[in-house]
Amino acid sequence: MLMHLMVAEAKNIQTVILARLLGGGFGSTGATMVGGSIADIWRPSERGLPMSIFAVAAVGSTGLGPVAAGWIEANPHLQWRWIQWLHVIVTALCLVLLVLFMRETRTSVILSRRAKKLRAETGDDRYRSVAEIELPSLKTLLIISSMGPTFRDVHHFGVGETGTVFITLVIGSLLGFATNFHQERLYQRGFPTRGPEARLYWACAAGILFPVGMFIYAWTTFASVPWIAMAIGIVIFIWAAFTIYLAAFTYMADCYGAYASSAIAGQSLCRNLIGMAFPLFTRQMFAALTYKWGNTLFGCVAVLMMPLPWILFWYGPAIRARSTFSRRATAGQ
Repeated sequence: MLMHLMVAEAKNIQTVILARLLGGGFGSTGATMVGGSIADIWRPSERGLPMSIFAVAAVGSTGLGPVAAGWIEANPHLQWRWIQWLHVIVTALCLVLLVLFMRETRTSVILSRRAKKLRAETGDDRYRSVAEIELPSLKTLLIISSMGPTFRDVHHFGVGETGTVFITLVIGSLLGFATNFHQERLYQRGFPTRGPEARLYWACAAGILFPVGMFIYAWTTFASVPWIAMAIGIVIFIWAAFTIYLAAFTYMADCYGAYASSAIAGQSLCRNLIGMAFPLFTRQMFAALTYKWGNTLFGCVAVLMMPLPWILFWYGPAIRARSTFSRRATAGQ
């Protein structure tokens, strides 16, 4: 909240960059905690719907943000600073709700608090949780957590219209959310024989849809092609990305159990670092390759990655069997 306030009041670009850097660090905490909290509260057979609600909020809201921001910036009485003030209002509300309603869900922390209370009440130091006995160092904790606008140029859209195009992210997310109900039925049916890999049925299909959406988008980036064709490509891409995103969260939560937050944090770190790096060169890349060939390049990379969910689907049990950590993490599930 304070970092958004810092941007809203910034007098130069250096202040904006510093605030965005710190804001990214602070904001990442919530994103990495949600998957672990869901894994704490719901059993593997129950967590598909809660995880999908989180995913549709996380991915779908990414589409709603630019819709509001585009029209706020287009309004001469508001402009870009009011985008940040809106963020301040929303994050302040989230802060109040967090303080009032959030409760600890991590088993190790709850048991440690209970043991501490028993020690205080009885004076007996023998009451200790496993987490207190096997408390790792800060270095170990860090290692575990870390390792475990083409519409404007082509179709001459204004800033408000360009922002509205991001509604495609919402539509794609809702399609992914609806798809998850079928995925849940497949999971319930397939879990007895396939285990956590039953989370990956739709991820395998999404692995194919992912480059399809990218290629549609790439090959419709011409003024002579109606803008709706590009929007359809984005919807298909986001639908696939949402499905893969949700499958990654639920699959990792199933595979790592109580350590789901650490596993998801490692995955989120890689994803966010890549997300940070790409804007540094994509504008130059599209200028050199054109939108058609630049997006085609990304589609080809997606084709190379297409077999990954299939590999996990068929060979995931053998891969997990080689991991002592994974076996220990899921022993109680």
